[in-house]
Amino acid sequence: MTMRILVVGAGASGTAAAWAAASAGASVTVVQDGAGASELMSGAVDAGAVGSADSGPVESDLAAFSAALGLWRLDEACVRVATLAGIVRSARGCDLSVLDLSPLAGRRIAVADLGQGEFDANLLARALAESAFARTTGTRFEPVRVDLAATSPQTAPADGARAAVSDAEPFRERLVAALGRASTEHDAWLYPPCLGLAPATPSVMRCMLGRPIGEVTSRPGGLAGARFVRARDAMLTELNVKRIMGRVRAVRAAERGHHVELAPDADGSGPDLLTADAVVLAIGGLVAGGLELAPPDVARKGAFRLGLGVDAIILLNGRPVGGVASLHGVDFSAMGREALDRVGIAVGDDGRVMASGATSSPDSPRGVPDPVPLPGPRGLWAAGACIADRPRTLLEAVRSGLRAGRAAAGG
Repeated sequence: MTMRILVVGAGASGTAAAWAAASAGASVTVVQDGAGASELMSGAVDAGAVGSADSGPVESDLAAFSAALGLWRLDEACVRVATLAGIVRSARGCDLSVLDLSPLAGRRIAVADLGQGEFDANLLARALAESAFARTTGTRFEPVRVDLAATSPQTAPADGARAAVSDAEPFRERLVAALGRASTEHDAWLYPPCLGLAPATPSVMRCMLGRPIGEVTSRPGGLAGARFVRARDAMLTELNVKRIMGRVRAVRAAERGHHVELAPDADGSGPDLLTADAVVLAIGGLVAGGLELAPPDVARKGAFRLGLGVDAIILLNGRPVGGVASLHGVDFSAMGREALDRVGIAVGDDGRVMASGATSSPDSPRGVPDPVPLPGPRGLWAAGACIADRPRTLLEAVRSGLRAGRAAAGG
């Protein structure tokens, strides 16, 4: 029998889970409710701590997923990218449209000045020239004015509007000609985040120009997130993954598999109950709304809870989060701001959701029993930022999604 997998969420972790399950032969349905944190990505692909020089061989399944998505480049060595704030930082990989500065160390890089107030090429070039990367390697960043027609869409205020035009061949030819006229002395071009929605556009322009060209990283909610959405949708369509736009209201274990209850559409119509052999929760963390603060009537049992009617242990720093005695709820000043990032669901090594056990922990303070993580209902998995105590980075989200999708498809 073909396994029926339902993935709740279509961010990086949910997309990876859907790809892994579908690649294993499962029938996959993805339920999505609006934009998620993955659509806020900057174009830098981090693995561990943000900005760390994480390096080493890329796992085969991670490389395969990245190739199927067709959006990112991942190298054994770290890349270096420029941000809109004028900072050069390290990452494990980057959007194909972002300029990797590592092979350009010691060269002259032209920062394209399009005459846009929101992209100050002079200020950006000055900041990048003062970076540790530039001082250490002798790399020069110099603003160069690019003379585009006043009616050019490249001067429009929205990154997406500019980028969509860049994918058209006539405009690419005009832009490459303008860049060629602006400078023949620089070794590469650093451009605003508007080089096209299609991942292939920058590589086409590099061939036409005969020099590297790429973007700085995008602002949150900018072009890098839009490219992810486009690449994700194309990949899921190719995999024949069914897509449902809606909000999941409850996930409940059934005699075989799970029942997934959806909230009705605005007009009261739409599917209200789905069935699946296994469910992957890729719903985001506390900041994204996947977890929530417990209401006052249940806060004494636990400060946070996972909605959807799922019995799951919520951990912070490896320990279950206890109840709240105050009428004012969670005291983040005492718990630490890290709780916003680290609180999440207890899962097993393969991403299976762990439920509350009846056994008490001998390490519980003052003899108050703590719930002990035990395997939860069959066929329930979690991935991404809803998992406790994991780095909130793009590659960690993808890794957890690949693990959960494989495990769910394997029953």
